Amino acid sequence: MMMNKKGVLAAMVPAMLLGLLVPEDAEACSCFFSCSNTIVTGDKLASGAEGFYWFLGGGGVAPGDIGADALLLEKLVDGAYQKVEHELTYSHPRGTVHIARPVGGFEIGATYRFTADLNGWQSGCQVEIEQNQIDAVAVAEAEIISVTPTSKLTANVSDQVIEEIAFESDAACEEDFLAAYRDVSIELPADLQGMEGSLFYEVTVNGESYIHEYNSCFFQDILPGGLDQDRLTTRLATTCEQVPDYAANGALAEGMHEVVVSAYLPESDVFKWTSDPVMVELDCGNAMMPPEDMGGSGEPDLGFPGPPGDPDLGVDDSDMGASGEEDMGSEQPADDMGTSAPDMGAMPPGNGGTDGGGEDEDGCSQVSLAGAGVPAGSALLMALLGLFGLRRRRR
Repeated sequence: MMMNKKGVLAAMVPAMLLGLLVPEDAEACSCFFSCSNTIVTGDKLASGAEGFYWFLGGGGVAPGDIGADALLLEKLVDGAYQKVEHELTYSHPRGTVHIARPVGGFEIGATYRFTADLNGWQSGCQVEIEQNQIDAVAVAEAEIISVTPTSKLTANVSDQVIEEIAFESDAACEEDFLAAYRDVSIELPADLQGMEGSLFYEVTVNGESYIHEYNSCFFQDILPGGLDQDRLTTRLATTCEQVPDYAANGALAEGMHEVVVSAYLPESDVFKWTSDPVMVELDCGNAMMPPEDMGGSGEPDLGFPGPPGDPDLGVDDSDMGASGEEDMGSEQPADDMGTSAPDMGAMPPGNGGTDGGGEDEDGCSQVSLAGAGVPAGSALLMALLGLFGLRRRRR
């Protein structure tokens, strides 16, 4: 079956555009979810706490599916631990979080030990346990103390630094951009010392909750209630160069910002501690990238023409689908626990790895479009050769 010249040209144009739009190192970012058998608590736990916060992650297990011997709560009496009856005061609908405490509440001054043992029942984490990626048994103990909600926190802010740092990106898991940033950390008052692991933390900037998202999959690196891997620290950053619209969406504007830090007991509306407002300035100064260093167009030279749908490429929005916009898949599930970490049970363990891509240390799978059978420039070369053949036939 022969195709006329117009049909050949119509078939070649999309191929030419594909060759232009897909560089050799183009990558797409996806995140996979893994199990975690972790009890989120510090050395001390407030008497008003709902209980020990057990974070399972992965697929999660419904409360009714937890074996009778899987969870054990004990109280230290005369130098020895004795089993006490416990209750689950909360369970996440997907079973990723459970909160356990003694029936009748905690005794101030007493020490309790909580054990979560995944051996012998279907937790959905068998693969991780067999490969020694997580411990089958998690144990935590904490002293119960009395606290009041009147103490003040302190917000410590570092000196400003201007350099390239990582920001989240929908095109690849992360990208580095020139930025001015300061790190803000939370200092607890004396009466809350030892509760660093038991509290959840929040930073608000100009009245809005804020966390520096250095990676599209960053939420997998922090436990519920933490700001980052160090738990009590986050970064305030503004970009000092123009960036693509699919990256660095959480960057702050240059200028002055009002910052407040707070800590609270999970699931408690009473126990919340805050700091006085602190004014923080982010100033790029002369660090802004000049136009001559941005590829001559005033746009950053990213090494490729841009994402599909860029008007400068002359691509008709009708080719992008009904909405005229590319679905970058960047939307993250809202956290049912009121913390910074999305629901870790939204996807089965290891789901998200794709042939042709590699996994980085942050739990991201970067899928190479070129590796999927579309090498850079191949489509363009074939299209040009096809056009050359048409010219010879006209002669």
